[in-house]
Amino acid sequence: QMCIRDRSRLLLLLLLGCSGNASYPDTLRSAASARGLYIGAATNAGDLTNSSEPEYTMIEQRQFSITTAENSCKVGLIHPEPATFDWTGCDKVFDSAASANQSVRGHNLCWHKQNPGWLNSSLSKDQLANALGGHIDAVVGRYGERAYAWDVVNEAVSDGGSGVPVLKADFDPWLPKLPDFIDRAFVAARKAGGKNVKLFYNDYGAETMCAKSDRVYELVAGMLKRGIPIDGVGFQSHLSIGFKSQLSSMERNLKRFAALGLEIHITELDVRACNDSTRCDTQALGTQAEIYAELVQICLSIPECKVLEMWGFTDRHTWTRHFQNPTGKDEMPLPFDVDYKPKPAFSSMLTILNQHKPVGYTTQVSTCRNAVPLSGLIKVSSVAGCEAKCTADPACVAVDTDGASCYTKSKCDAAAGSCVGWCSYRKSADTEP
Repeated sequence: QMCIRDRSRLLLLLLLGCSGNASYPDTLRSAASARGLYIGAATNAGDLTNSSEPEYTMIEQRQFSITTAENSCKVGLIHPEPATFDWTGCDKVFDSAASANQSVRGHNLCWHKQNPGWLNSSLSKDQLANALGGHIDAVVGRYGERAYAWDVVNEAVSDGGSGVPVLKADFDPWLPKLPDFIDRAFVAARKAGGKNVKLFYNDYGAETMCAKSDRVYELVAGMLKRGIPIDGVGFQSHLSIGFKSQLSSMERNLKRFAALGLEIHITELDVRACNDSTRCDTQALGTQAEIYAELVQICLSIPECKVLEMWGFTDRHTWTRHFQNPTGKDEMPLPFDVDYKPKPAFSSMLTILNQHKPVGYTTQVSTCRNAVPLSGLIKVSSVAGCEAKCTADPACVAVDTDGASCYTKSKCDAAAGSCVGWCSYRKSADTEP
């Protein structure tokens, strides 16, 4: 007989499957698909096959169109001995995705952490080169075009301010013996996967305009110049609610990478709502929801941004319980809580995705001339946030903004073109809210 707890779970699943306005998609997956965006969450093989917690797989498959194995496809688990591969966990993630018609981002092929014991700095340059090429050939070759993309190299760029080398000196075992390991890895991945599997460099701490993102930019721009096959950059985006003030900087940063012709993915998003000294109260969860919504809006505003993926989806299963969290507090970083109930972050993302029609904006060379104002000062976190205010007002035709302050206008004269700082942005003539 079904216990009370199981009845509650079933009711939750029914609500998640049937709620919402019939005029709009009621899942993140369907709403994002209508906007040409993959939205996803990292998953764990063990949780996907845990029969005592069926809501994990049911909600994940219903809500998301793309997934990543949080750990199961990393080198240490998949390649425990030089001549031995264990495909069990990675296969489970790919098979689960296939059963739900989801795409997969493979993660990752080359890193300096979670490597098997045999893959160490005692290997010679030739042995390292053979190990790298052999691993990539086997893994990428096995999954082929079942993978939408692979994080080919993960977290190789140095941390810290300006004046440090582009790459980490302690990127063991690859450096210093194999200085061209990044180029080798991408060339091997293209050969193994073909042109339809997208190849990414992925890193943390490079989301905003800063010294580290400058180094990532230098790395990938150099790869493009050398003809190395790279298709995009993954921005991990492990954030907290204090990040709200940096959203405008992140938007500018993503746009400069997109201008290189690279695809943009937000790959490991979570937003901690509190820490050991603060509370995850209603206000904190509201700020968290605003950040999630703003990131969706930013991604939608950049044509090259194709994927927005979270590092998990429920606070019940999140790495933040064990990383930079000495007490293991529930910092509530994801859009579903520990009981799989959707949080304000879920609703805020769905609202943005369910706007009637995508509204395009044209950058103009200056602020509005001969303007007729609609609003006073509105504080925003990004240009996209200001544009969203205009989108929501049928009378608005343009905005003046620097990404922090925003003014909506019902009349605006200015020529289209490039602009930095305070600029105007006009609704495209063929779109309407």
